[in-house]
Amino acid sequence: MNINYTSLLLKGIIPFNDKVNIYAPTIDEIVTMGETELSLYIKPFSITIRELYSGMAEIVDQMEEAFPTLWDMSFDKEGNKEIGNMISQSDSTLHQLFAKGFAYWTKLNEDDFQFLSNKKAICKKLNWVIDKQEFLDFSECVKAITMAKPNEDLIAPKNMSKAQLRIWKNVYKGRVRKLSKEQKVELGDKILILQGSSTSYISFKEIGEMNYYQFNNLIKLYMEKEYYEQNLQIYTAYKFDTSDMELKNWREKISLQKNI
Repeated sequence: MNINYTSLLLKGIIPFNDKVNIYAPTIDEIVTMGETELSLYIKPFSITIRELYSGMAEIVDQMEEAFPTLWDMSFDKEGNKEIGNMISQSDSTLHQLFAKGFAYWTKLNEDDFQFLSNKKAICKKLNWVIDKQEFLDFSECVKAITMAKPNEDLIAPKNMSKAQLRIWKNVYKGRVRKLSKEQKVELGDKILILQGSSTSYISFKEIGEMNYYQFNNLIKLYMEKEYYEQNLQIYTAYKFDTSDMELKNWREKISLQKNI
């Protein structure tokens, strides 16, 4: 899927095909709906089977082989219900989550989408047929907008022996426990960071009007600049030996974030 990241940055839109555009939400829209609701529109397009079953490592290889993607899983009667419940923490099926997600990102209606027995879905309003590859391409766009990536520390290795399985289960539990104790950076925290880090005044109104991809790129930009300025102070301080220190200008490290 060839994504125009510059268009996404400036316009908040990814032209998906000749019928469909995918829209990045603004910060105001996310604040209004809440980050929890937004996550329900992201997870169905970003979570993998391996990620879901890594806590059950004795069956993760088997599940991934049987259902390589969530799209495959959604056409299994039990999987459609079980995984939908797991992701949503409610009685939603995967098909319902997909329909809500497709509708949200395209500004269409949930009722426009119907899932067929041939492992495809259709949006009747646009005569848009969605197969597995179309779903995977759509998922890449959602991940590009949100920069959603799996936590590699929580992904089970493949083809583990029984001894390795025992070790992994303990490691996995420890990592999950540690993650649950870590302080999470909320959207409001990021808004304050961006507002406070800018060398020129950015109003909260302007931040609210930014699209999500634009906002996250600006956060990264200011963090890189701050990191450079801190290192520059060290580099130019007489009391530090910087003979082995290489200092690159922050501009050399800045590029649009791409979920590749």
